[in-house]
Amino acid sequence: MSEPRNQHWLPQFYLRRFAIPGFGSKQKAKIWMMDKEKCEVRWTKVRDVAAADFLYSHTKEDGTRCFRVEKELAELENIIARLYPRIADGYPDLSAAWGIKKFAALFVASLMVRHPEEQAETLKLHSRMVDFYEKEPKDADGRPLISHIIEDGKAYEFDNSNYADYKAADENRLKQVFAEQIHPLAVSMTDVLVKKRWAFLCTDEPAFFTSDRPVIQRHTETHTYGIATPGVHLWFPISPTRMLWMSDRVGEQPDGYYPLPMSKTAGLNAFTLGNATRFLLSHDHPDARLKHVGVLADEMYQRFGPPRPLDGPIWKMR
Repeated sequence: MSEPRNQHWLPQFYLRRFAIPGFGSKQKAKIWMMDKEKCEVRWTKVRDVAAADFLYSHTKEDGTRCFRVEKELAELENIIARLYPRIADGYPDLSAAWGIKKFAALFVASLMVRHPEEQAETLKLHSRMVDFYEKEPKDADGRPLISHIIEDGKAYEFDNSNYADYKAADENRLKQVFAEQIHPLAVSMTDVLVKKRWAFLCTDEPAFFTSDRPVIQRHTETHTYGIATPGVHLWFPISPTRMLWMSDRVGEQPDGYYPLPMSKTAGLNAFTLGNATRFLLSHDHPDARLKHVGVLADEMYQRFGPPRPLDGPIWKMR
């Protein structure tokens, strides 16, 4: 495998599902992109979308880049790319085809934790924690005199032996922390997603767009929640004609595929618009869709509030 400088947080096989129809080859595939802040719309090549230089590759002590995490993500994408047509176009029985659901759940979870916003959260969290520790009394070696950390009513022993290294961690070191936690975080989230009830909402014509952050979380009663919180709902645009809805399973309620009227798609697109951090992505010019979304987006924000990103990766300095 080559060692790419341009590293994607949305796989190209996924983006090609939303590409402008009629592209002759993968390399020529283009997609409509709308900048959320500037409201500028243009089409661009799929390979240039949702990517950043060395997003998952920190610089090692010898001056070279580490491509291990990028290669691991590429291996996962190769597996999912082969399975993806089954859920994007087919109707597999997920209760029997448990392997497809397991890999699909891992894919969705990975999208949630590999976004560059999560890297930014790692930096912010580190800064907040250093500020907190620096205000605490110190021992003779300058380490905070803290014995335990209390979280959710539980006390966890605090190890301050490597505090100096933790405090000195720079952006490159924190990039490494962010990248190395993608796989374990995604695996832990996968089991939660697999247990949910999956409903595939299917339209007869292309209706959905996606965004730079396509996995959406909402709760109708609280603004503080995670994917395992009872009552949380998740949506993920699989293709322009299919939206995956994940929710708590009630009794023996099965996974399934359900026809969705075109008149009902604007609300789901409003969720996608509200969850985007940078841009929307569409198979056609997004103006037509957005005309139906504007009013609904305001209503959704008033009812459900803004989208809640993850609190930041759960990391431990090594």
